[in-house]
Amino acid sequence: MSSEDAGRRRTDTSSVAVTVRLLVPRETEDLRRDVLRAGLEDAVVHYPCDDDPATWHLGAVDGSGRVVATSTFFPETCPVCPDVLGAVRLRGMAVASHLQGQGVGARVLERAVERLTAAGAPLVWANARDGALGFYVGRGFEVTDRRFVDVDTGLDHTVVVREVGNASAGKVRP
Repeated sequence: MSSEDAGRRRTDTSSVAVTVRLLVPRETEDLRRDVLRAGLEDAVVHYPCDDDPATWHLGAVDGSGRVVATSTFFPETCPVCPDVLGAVRLRGMAVASHLQGQGVGARVLERAVERLTAAGAPLVWANARDGALGFYVGRGFEVTDRRFVDVDTGLDHTVVVREVGNASAGKVRP
């Protein structure tokens, strides 16, 4: 299945019982290590922005209290839309392997967009792994032509952007 097909696939999430809530930085680190940095020795899983007061972490917690999805949001200028003030970067989006493709990440991202909209953020952007582009496209992100290989993981990434809040069409497009 291509990444575009995976992004279009909408799975019924009613059987996956999770609660989406704010997380503290240390709650993000196990999934970052297991999903985003798997197999990398001395992987950095605590980001410099984690403890900044402007940063917030959103995730999903299962019935046993285990964090099964995580994401981090903080203000940062978008490299493809540098004139847009108030852009927010998404970093460290991860879902436990056994729940990937079951809509848990989509629920976390949906809640994040609601929060960003309420805060008046015009744009959310991310350096998305190319293997996850379908997920982002399926949730309203646009793929830009800014591509690179991440120095920490060696994986291909592409900048993706999504208008949120009251952003007018075309105003923040790359």
